[in-house]
Amino acid sequence: MDARYNLGIALQKKGELDQAIAQFQKAIDIKPDYAPAWNNLGTALQSAGVPDQAVAAFQKAIEIKPDYELAWVNYGVALQQAQRPEDAIASYKKALGIKPDDADAWYDLGVVLQQTRDMAGAIAAYQRALQYNGQFAEAESNLACLLSACEDARLRDGAKAQELAMQANQLTGGNNPIVLDTLAAAYAEQGRFPEAKETVQRAIQLAEASGNSRLSNLLQGHLKLYQAGKPLRNP
Repeated sequence: MDARYNLGIALQKKGELDQAIAQFQKAIDIKPDYAPAWNNLGTALQSAGVPDQAVAAFQKAIEIKPDYELAWVNYGVALQQAQRPEDAIASYKKALGIKPDDADAWYDLGVVLQQTRDMAGAIAAYQRALQYNGQFAEAESNLACLLSACEDARLRDGAKAQELAMQANQLTGGNNPIVLDTLAAAYAEQGRFPEAKETVQRAIQLAEASGNSRLSNLLQGHLKLYQAGKPLRNP
């Protein structure tokens, strides 16, 4: 069983997903109650683009081992992909009940809360992620975006957003257009529109250089707002 399982992991790392899935299934045939094999089968199915089957695999893993925190996190990701955000939220909360210092789980929870328009909850989740991982650029950027552009004025804090976005920009080498867009939004929230325009123009250049026309078009819309002296809202 171990040989099948280990081979599956090696194949998964190489991107040979169909073969990895086959090996995990063979390992499960030998030992049906081996939760890690079910978990890895789920991640392989997830990568192969079949979230519904991945959900079933993760369900089996946590049925076998209810305190399997990683499987609860992976289950949450699969539920998000399957367009089941409320179930994903419950899964992340279950994982965090087992391991409260999992920064990635807090981040994932923040993402799904943001998608469900619970901005206060998302802000709190991103803050917890940063509490446990102070070098988490994605959490810094997402939190800065909400603090800059949330429709609820009570949740906005342009100065804090700028601080977070600048840290995220440093961590990503100054060449991530999403992070630069967030920094521009933070400047705009404070009425610093010249800096906002300059920063989002750099983001546009990077998006165009990478051939990401969809992102470039989105950023062009943000630039027009700043040219008109308006901050970004409803990120």
